[in-house]
Amino acid sequence: MQKIRLITICLCVFCVACTNAENKNINASEIVKMIQKGKPVQLADKVIFGDLNFADALKPEFLGGSVMCAKIQHSISFVGCVFMGDVSAKSVQNGAPVQTVFGTNLVFQNCDFRGEVNFDDAEIFGYASFHKSTFRKPASFNNITVWASNCVFSYIIADCDFAMQTSRIKGTLNIANAEFKNKLKLQELIVDDNLIFNNTKCSGSADLSLMRIGGRALFNYAGFSDDCNMLMARFGGDVEFYDTKFSKKPNLEKVMFTTISTNSQDFDLSKSILIIKQ
Repeated sequence: MQKIRLITICLCVFCVACTNAENKNINASEIVKMIQKGKPVQLADKVIFGDLNFADALKPEFLGGSVMCAKIQHSISFVGCVFMGDVSAKSVQNGAPVQTVFGTNLVFQNCDFRGEVNFDDAEIFGYASFHKSTFRKPASFNNITVWASNCVFSYIIADCDFAMQTSRIKGTLNIANAEFKNKLKLQELIVDDNLIFNNTKCSGSADLSLMRIGGRALFNYAGFSDDCNMLMARFGGDVEFYDTKFSKKPNLEKVMFTTISTNSQDFDLSKSILIIKQ
C-alpha cells in the first residue's frame, strides 16, 4: 500500500514538473500571433524557441521610397526571458527592405539572447531598455532612432561584437556598468542629451569616432583594454574621465570638448584637441 502511495506521489510530482516546463516554454510564433491580434506582449521568465522577427509580424506599410515598415502600436515587454533563436526587427519582403516601428515601450530586461540580435533601422517612440541583458552572439542596433527621454543598456554583457552606429537617441543613453568582450562600434552615434558610460569595461577595440553628444558625457571608472578611437567626436556638455583606464593611448585627434575633467595621465591635451570656449 505504501509503495502504491509512493508511486502515486512520484507520478503527481512528475506531471506537475512537466506542466510547469510546458508553461515556461513558448514558441516565437505565439508571440507573433499576439502582435497580430493587437495585444501587448508582456512575458516574464519564459524560454522562447524559434526565431522572432518583429518586421514579419504585421503587413508592412510604405514608409517612403522603396522602404516599408511594420508598425507595432502596443508595448513589448520581456523580463527574465531566454531567446534560443535570433531576434530581429528587419526583413526583406518582395525584394523591399522592411523595418519595424515600435509605437510605445520596448523592454528586454534581464534577458538572455542565445542567437543574433538585429534591430537595425528600427524606430522606438517609447522607453527602450535592455537593462541587465546578455548578448551571446553579435548584436546590432545600427541606425535606430529612440524618441523617448531614456534608452538603457546598463549592466549588459556582450560576448561578441556590439554595434550602434549612426543611431539617434533623442534623450539620454545609459551604457553604465556594461561589459563588452569584443568590438564596440559607436561610430557617428548621436545622443541629444547625456551619455552615461561610467564603469563600463571594453575588452575589444572601441570605436567612438564621429560621435555627437549634446549633453554630458561620463566615462568615469571605465576601462579600455584595447584601442579606443574618439577621432573627431563632438561633446556639447561636460566630459568626465575620472579614473578611466586605457591600456593603449586613446585617439583623441580633432576631438571637440566644451569642458573636460580628468585625473588620468593618458590624455594629451595637445593642439589636436579643441576646447570650445563658451
